[in-house]
Amino acid sequence: MAWIEIGIASVLIVFAGVVRGYSGFGFAVIAALCLNFVFTPIESIVIAITLDLLSSLCLLRGVNTEIDKPLVKKLIAGMLIATPFSLIVVSWISSEALKLLIAGLSMVAGGLIMLDLKLRWLDKRYSLAVGAFSGFGMTAGSAGGPPLILYLLNLTMSSKELRQQPSSFLWRVL
Repeated sequence: MAWIEIGIASVLIVFAGVVRGYSGFGFAVIAALCLNFVFTPIESIVIAITLDLLSSLCLLRGVNTEIDKPLVKKLIAGMLIATPFSLIVVSWISSEALKLLIAGLSMVAGGLIMLDLKLRWLDKRYSLAVGAFSGFGMTAGSAGGPPLILYLLNLTMSSKELRQQPSSFLWRVL
């Protein structure tokens, strides 16, 4: 890999980090999208997820005290159900199609969050399905966070709980 590619990748990672610092989430999605300009989609996903997990290490201290354990268990079960299907998709489609899938998942989920939809009917009964969507998005395109965040934003919980649920969910799975 040339130094120029490393420099470009570094700038893109910093950009994704600034977005995470501002919003509290979104690093993996933005990093995967941006890194697709420099790396293959699979490499982009692995790099983005690894860096996202490393950047959330400091949140692990409070994870067990601020989480809804039954909710996280259902989310994890859904993710485990969906992961094999997303692995099949990733291994079956071409690199270019995977780039489009990552971009599409990111755009739809990001757009829904930006619209600030209040889905009153979306409650904890749907946690298994949300875990499945999140698991599919995470494995297929490093875009598992937006469906999870959209879901959690529609539940009644404190901002501290809201920050801890995704970290707990992803750390327990990975």
